[in-house]
Amino acid sequence: MLGGLDPTEQAPALWLANELKAPVVADATSGLREELAHLALTDADALLRENPPAILLRIGDVPVARFWRDLEDIPSTEVFSVTRTGFSGLARPSAVVTGDLEAILHALGDVDPVGDVNGLRAMNKRRKALMEELLITCPDSEQAMVRAFSCFAADGDCIYLGNSMPVRYWNSFAQMAVPTENVRANRGANGIDGQISGFLGVSARCSRSWALVGDLTAMYDSNALALLPQLDTGTRVLGVINNGGGGIFRALPGAASHSEAMRNLLVQPHAYSFKAIAEQWGMRYLVIRTAEDFDQLDALEENSQVLAELIPDREQTEQVRNALAKH
Repeated sequence: MLGGLDPTEQAPALWLANELKAPVVADATSGLREELAHLALTDADALLRENPPAILLRIGDVPVARFWRDLEDIPSTEVFSVTRTGFSGLARPSAVVTGDLEAILHALGDVDPVGDVNGLRAMNKRRKALMEELLITCPDSEQAMVRAFSCFAADGDCIYLGNSMPVRYWNSFAQMAVPTENVRANRGANGIDGQISGFLGVSARCSRSWALVGDLTAMYDSNALALLPQLDTGTRVLGVINNGGGGIFRALPGAASHSEAMRNLLVQPHAYSFKAIAEQWGMRYLVIRTAEDFDQLDALEENSQVLAELIPDREQTEQVRNALAKH
């Protein structure tokens, strides 16, 4: 598993993965997600829960994948971490090596291939085919919109993701054809705080930067857009998934059993548009409701500041989620 990597760690991590030839789960923040597509497990959480490996090697920051948290309850999987921070990222015992990744790998010497000993990639192939089919049949779902948005964002110098759902969606559904080396994400315990501010900071020295955040996240930090006139010129595209509230809470196990009052507290449903926010801060506003609407992102003016509001179809989103949950 590859978590967030420093740019100096990307080359040695790529070398090791290609030498081992073992299945890989690479966070977008590793900068190697697309480079390792030939070894990658797509949407791997369910597959790994059902088929936990005997040994797992983690390189870089603590992964955002759900399976990493599941490891707390899978003591049979031996976990080794190589990280510059020294944090194991687990409450249970595991082995941690701290230091410079290139120096550590150099000390290892020759590395023998491991390969796909459990046939995970073969099993993953069927799930990947299902995902691709669902994205075609449900083109206006949240998942398909993330795929489409990622295709346009691939031309950027940097990409920013926040909070939980955009990060998870990107890791599972974003395009895999074009390498995107500079991807940053913020997914903290209270990760709704300061996400637009974080994006603007990341974008400060990029000529073309893209961000994808949720609607509540965007509302919470919308005043950060007042900083735009203070920043260097550059094209910035802030994508907002507006699913009418905290969509991640609609998908929680047992959510349907909650009272309406409790659901409203969790989801915070709303019917607001982001058009006025874009106009307030002098941004070009785009609304995207269908796959065809993404054509608006084809030819952005140089040094433009854009807020793209993605409004997915809730039924299609649930259709994709339910189909994947059954397999």
